[in-house]
Amino acid sequence: MLNCLQKPIDKFPLPALSLLEAQASRVSAGDDRAKGLRPPPRTTLRNNEAEHLMAHLLNTFDRKYGRSGSAKMLCLLHSVLRGIHEMDRGDLANLTAFVAVADRRSFRAAASQLGVTPSALSHSMRQLEERLGVRLLHRTTRSVSATDAGLRLLERLRPAIGQIAGALENLNEERQRPLGRLRIYATHLAAAAVVAPIWARFLSTYPEIHLELAVGEAPIDIVAKGFDAGIAPQNRAAADMIAIRVMGPLKVAVVGAPSNFAKRRPPRTPDDLVRHTCVQYRQLADGDVFVWPFERNRKTRRISVDGRVMVNDPDLAVRAAVDGLGIAYTIEALAEPFLRSGQLVRVLEDWSPSIQGLFLYYPGHRQVPATLRALIDMIRAVRGSAPSRRSLQNPFTKN
Repeated sequence: MLNCLQKPIDKFPLPALSLLEAQASRVSAGDDRAKGLRPPPRTTLRNNEAEHLMAHLLNTFDRKYGRSGSAKMLCLLHSVLRGIHEMDRGDLANLTAFVAVADRRSFRAAASQLGVTPSALSHSMRQLEERLGVRLLHRTTRSVSATDAGLRLLERLRPAIGQIAGALENLNEERQRPLGRLRIYATHLAAAAVVAPIWARFLSTYPEIHLELAVGEAPIDIVAKGFDAGIAPQNRAAADMIAIRVMGPLKVAVVGAPSNFAKRRPPRTPDDLVRHTCVQYRQLADGDVFVWPFERNRKTRRISVDGRVMVNDPDLAVRAAVDGLGIAYTIEALAEPFLRSGQLVRVLEDWSPSIQGLFLYYPGHRQVPATLRALIDMIRAVRGSAPSRRSLQNPFTKN
């Protein structure tokens, strides 16, 4: 592994840097009190934001430069960030201004380029020279030129300033064109009902996005695990997360294989289930057996069913019903493909209630990653905004 502390960074044959961001804050032309280029305000990254930034840098460097180039680029980044931390923040703006003055050979032209007054720019150059203890510019009333020391500094700075400008341009392009890896953690139900129906269209629309969908029932810290967002019932989202509805209340479906109803007439009321074999459901490995709730015309019924198969996974309940092992109580979205194919038949539809809908939740950043924003927009475009209505707690999700 490449050790960033073993070798000076300028000894590496490095490719052009594509992800560094620094920009001098502009000073209003009408602000005569401004005596120099003001440095950008200090920005503090929260832990999760820093993790997302580093993951983005690693993916970008690996994709563009390969493993070897990626390691060198990270060393360069480490060196630059360490230098930025150690230097006065104003030096970044002043060095950018120095390059502009040396290239333009005019304070007025450079000031126009940077959006500052010529007097503010001249003051900034004097501050930089005093700080460095070296004269960088020859000045007369008619012309400006770099000194020998200024030329040597300019030779080292110009590529870096160009790379920074290019990096800012690349970031602007990424905001308009989502690209990179998008990591989503979802429950089985959310993955099947929300993501799977749109992922082909999503990846076709955004060919530069790589989607990683991790499925699990256990609540996790999505930030600590490096996920961009989670999809689950709303109670999964922590208090500091932003949660948006991506699926309205989910309709329950009571289903069975046609062969089941060839032997025994389909149930017409929930009470008829006692004459049928059903697929039982246990909410946790050691939890209570689920009692099936029903509702019609504000009348509710709760039925304890019997059967020879018991599962704790909603997909397995559907599979058991398809295999003719009994009637299953599940979500319409999970049963729908088998209802279409004729492998399952729906019963008690007028008694079937709705359960809580699904929400996409993510850390409360001001800026939502472009990849995540693209996914949210597509889900909303496909599903619209379902009105909220009375619904039961989701029995198929572990709390």
